Amino acid sequence: MRLHKDEKNFHVSVRPVHLPDKELVVNVKMKWNLTFDMIERSLELREALDNIAIADRDLQQWELIDAEWDLLKQIKKLLYIFLRATLHISHGRYPTIENSIPIFN
Repeated sequence: MRLHKDEKNFHVSVRPVHLPDKELVVNVKMKWNLTFDMIERSLELREALDNIAIADRDLQQWELIDAEWDLLKQIKKLLYIFLRATLHISHGRYPTIENSIPIFN
């Protein structure tokens, strides 16, 4: 399998900072719980992502500042509430109104 140049840079950047060799999560509009997963993984791999942005001139404009990382932490907390609700509602074979009403009250 051929890796895109940025993917190779990412995997190389993860090793020196002793981060787990995890893949980035790509956001998908129709699966909004992936936004939580994407933010969570980005926060886990922050140091590697910062290193890549610093090392690659084309990516420097996308480097996040501390305030933006802090904002992502807050968004993650908010999305976690919806993630838990989604998992609770759909924990059975079919979502039911019986499981949904308590969440909205």
